[in-house]
Amino acid sequence: KQWYQRRVREVWVKRGDKKRYVQARVAENGRFQINITAALQEVRYHLELNSSNSLCVIALTKYELFESRSDLFVAGMASGNQRIAVFSILRYDPNLTFSSEFWHDMRKVSKPLSKLKTDRLIFERSVK
Repeated sequence: KQWYQRRVREVWVKRGDKKRYVQARVAENGRFQINITAALQEVRYHLELNSSNSLCVIALTKYELFESRSDLFVAGMASGNQRIAVFSILRYDPNLTFSSEFWHDMRKVSKPLSKLKTDRLIFERSVK
């Protein structure tokens, strides 16, 4: 059985007081992943707006990222010559389990940790 359609759609992102679409792929269960190239373009836009005060821009998101159709996910990507990077911290959440076969198959653990412990673990895992 095919659990999801390999389709691509766009999701809203906010640019100041305006909204625009960014490419994403969506599973039948409603989960989605944002295309890393599109996310980097958004970060580049923000760097250009603030280029006089920024050495670089690093974006952290709780949304998942992907680059190509065959990817389960990508943790992040940097473009050093453009001074931008995007990283996802979703898979560092100790209260979630993920399939090694289907990117959209994510489940909550039966005994979740407290918010404080969860936040601490996400932070520790993401800065290694």
